[in-house]
Amino acid sequence: MALRSLLRRIPGPALRSPPGSRMGPGHGLLPSAVSRFVGTRSEAEPKSAAALQESFENLESLKIWSQQFLDEQNKKQKELDELHKVARLRLAEYSRAVDNLGKIGDVATVVFGALPLLMIFGTIYEA
Repeated sequence: MALRSLLRRIPGPALRSPPGSRMGPGHGLLPSAVSRFVGTRSEAEPKSAAALQESFENLESLKIWSQQFLDEQNKKQKELDELHKVARLRLAEYSRAVDNLGKIGDVATVVFGALPLLMIFGTIYEA
């Protein structure tokens, strides 16, 4: 919305569409800009046999390259899957160790909390 209001303020015929048909892919664009998007007549001309053969060879080399790329990608994905599996196992081991330490901490809290009470009761019953 703001861009439209700014464009309305710019004076000059450069922003107006050329006379003629207002339908199609190039509505409101200059003919040079339309040719970039729609194509030119030179692209529609038939190609020679040598040019077609070169295009075919380029296509074949592109297919080979893409297959090699996919093979490498699959290999890297398998390596990443293995690393992920190892990381999950290590994380599980670490989690079990932390749980065990938490249990030891709970036992130590009970023992060290009860020890002073045992000492107090022990001195009371000795007397």
